[in-house]
Amino acid sequence: MKTKFAIIFLTVISCLSFSCRDKSIVKKDNENFSQNKKEIEFKKWLKDTLFVLKKTAHNEHRRIISVSEDSLSLDISKSYDTILTFNKTTKERELNYAIDLLKRNKVFPKGKFNFKMIILQSYSTSMVRQLTYDYDYEIKQFFIKEKNTITQYNFVKGNLVEKKIINPNSQQ
Repeated sequence: MKTKFAIIFLTVISCLSFSCRDKSIVKKDNENFSQNKKEIEFKKWLKDTLFVLKKTAHNEHRRIISVSEDSLSLDISKSYDTILTFNKTTKERELNYAIDLLKRNKVFPKGKFNFKMIILQSYSTSMVRQLTYDYDYEIKQFFIKEKNTITQYNFVKGNLVEKKIINPNSQQ
């Protein structure tokens, strides 16, 4: 009788432990499947995006496109080096944004000036279920050259936070 009870007891304990273990395996498999599904979704988006980027003209800036080895991130670096004036209009959204930033902060130069800006746009797979990708936009460099003066601006979240005047003739 004791042996029969011990066998039944061990069988019940074994069944319970297997059923608990199976649920955790299924949960991990679902999480892995969900992450793999997100990666596949991002890679499809990346393929379509690269196709569109190759067809898109970029006359007013130099563009460098970088894709990570595992194809799970995309970086687009845009470099502008152009002559601007107060009344200049352009089709480039980023240039219009820069002109607006200068006007809003009341630091727009008088007359013609040389304008240099580097923007980095980064895309990567998102951990949020509803999103295909996470996006980051950063102005890396923002320079204005007037006559013998170069002014460097730093922006955070679209606001001017620092202005530094560089004299190219001085020895540093």
